[in-house]
Amino acid sequence: MQKFYFITLLTLISFACEKNVNEAIPTTTSNASSDQTIREIPIEKALIVAAVDQLRIRREPSLDGVVLTELSEGDSLYYLNAYTVKTTALRLRDQDMNRPWLKVETNDGKIGWTYGGGVDFR
Repeated sequence: MQKFYFITLLTLISFACEKNVNEAIPTTTSNASSDQTIREIPIEKALIVAAVDQLRIRREPSLDGVVLTELSEGDSLYYLNAYTVKTTALRLRDQDMNRPWLKVETNDGKIGWTYGGGVDFR
């Protein structure tokens, strides 16, 4: 009888572990309008801070994307755990950067994309 319980317990643990591993694997989608592949990680949103003045939040993850709003340096916003696989080379804060675009939400509920080099994770 103990063998039965032990085997049942191992089976349940293996199913639980498999489910958790599969949930932690990022999903990939393609955005044809901006030619960007987007990775989404299924975790809670994270608080980040604008590291530059006039940080632009855009509709698409591209320099050509329509600007939805601009934030001041030090303003907080939320990273929504999605980013582009393709990076963009820019010069920001007197530094050459090559970062992905991050999906974000502003404090007033606007959801869009911003350049990863323009924010700091807290």
